[in-house]
Amino acid sequence: MVDWRKHEYLALCGLRAFPQQQLRKLLIALQDSSLPLTHAPVHHLLRQLLYHVGPAEDGELQWKRDIPGLMNEFKEVFVTLAEEFSAKPRAHEALPALVDLLNYFIQWESCDPLATLSLISGCCQLSETALKWAKEALSDMTGLQSDRQDALVAKVKLFGLYAALCTPQSTLRIEDAQRLLVGLVYAQNSIAFKVQTAEEKDMLKGLRCRVDAVAVQKLAEVMNFAKSSDEFITTGVSATLEHVPETLQWEQVGTTPCFHAEDQGHLYSINLLTGVVLLDGYPPRRIPATIAHHRLFRRCFGDAVFEVSMDSSGTFKTARPVDGCFYEFQELSAGQLRISELKDGRSLQLVPKERLEKFPRRLIELYSHWRDEERNVILFRPIYFREKSIHFIYEPSQETDQDGTYGVCRQIPLLMHQDIVHQLVNEDAPVMNILHKFEDREFIHQYIQCKGGCGENEIEQLELPRVNMVFTRKNGQWMCRDYRGYCLADDQKLSDTLVDFDSYLVLKRVDPNAWY
Repeated sequence: MVDWRKHEYLALCGLRAFPQQQLRKLLIALQDSSLPLTHAPVHHLLRQLLYHVGPAEDGELQWKRDIPGLMNEFKEVFVTLAEEFSAKPRAHEALPALVDLLNYFIQWESCDPLATLSLISGCCQLSETALKWAKEALSDMTGLQSDRQDALVAKVKLFGLYAALCTPQSTLRIEDAQRLLVGLVYAQNSIAFKVQTAEEKDMLKGLRCRVDAVAVQKLAEVMNFAKSSDEFITTGVSATLEHVPETLQWEQVGTTPCFHAEDQGHLYSINLLTGVVLLDGYPPRRIPATIAHHRLFRRCFGDAVFEVSMDSSGTFKTARPVDGCFYEFQELSAGQLRISELKDGRSLQLVPKERLEKFPRRLIELYSHWRDEERNVILFRPIYFREKSIHFIYEPSQETDQDGTYGVCRQIPLLMHQDIVHQLVNEDAPVMNILHKFEDREFIHQYIQCKGGCGENEIEQLELPRVNMVFTRKNGQWMCRDYRGYCLADDQKLSDTLVDFDSYLVLKRVDPNAWY
């Protein structure tokens, strides 16, 4: 407390007043922002204050009779605080105290139902904010060195606990239950190898105990949503295994909170109470040292660290994509290692440079070599795995030739350093009538699959590079790559808009569990 200001210390000590004054002193302290909500002693004293005032069941006691008159003022200050701390990731320590206060006054719904709805919205806002912070940490984490990654993993775990803790103590909607489940999965499956201090261990242990209590209290509601929606469970699993198929059919294991699903020989499992996720019976883990120290891995991946899941065949797959790509690692006999890059159904296998000894030395030493198994070509890319520009393409003239003895190797000009999965065509798809009001036709790129001629394939992808938007044809809908779970709506007319305002696109939500 040595760094506290005088008015903060006095505000804290004033909360120890007799019950008739405690709520009013709390309201004044919150309105004046004189309570340092990020400090643990404040959290303890606030919980003690709420315990002294007591639950809503004893609402006829003298010191509770003025609560109905204070509800609206408490609502206003709590809404302000929720918005304030949602923009302060560094002040995340205040979230447990705020959710305690919000959930306490939610139980006084009979006094002011409208104010209670605002308090519930405040809890939801804090939970959404914690999940957003966790996702931001995840996006910065993949492929980093272990020391930097451990700090981000600790953030993901902590923010996942916050997201679950901020579940409102009211009847849950499916969105509330989804955030609770995703928060549990983040907290349970984020593994850090950094040794924690005693203070960090105590803080996480206390948070985990409180989150476990919330999970037990809300388990029945979460189970109801899980039994009625496969997407609900799949979204929770995808929080740690992003390569999970979207069409899984989940089955409950007896009467337990455990569910499992099978797809292509793999078994996916989840415990809705604890957030544990398994693939073929194995939890996510760090990539083994035998792979991380292999010369083939070290040449292209360096000191990168991945969180992986292992299937029954012993193949390790990255739990989350790196620049949109998943990677598979499989140890073979005689100390060999197979590394594959997967993206949009396309597989590239990393070829050891020793197998290309008949190529010019510069092509061997200055590039990494990835074999496209479907098209039977070898792509020459920069050595570092995250640099995916293609400089040369080698096409063997015989199926058995892969070492450069027979075949054609072409240099790729700079303007063609794009993904070769799609071929640019000059056609006029019907959807262009919708897009042209938002972007000039000259700047809309239409693509078909490379395999087959232009007359054999329909337009599969549309790109608007000036606004950085891509639409992909899927199941008869134009799905938006940049807003996951949304597609181009059939009705592009908005009502009650300005006159002559028509330069916009309307997207329709097709995935009810998409997060933005």
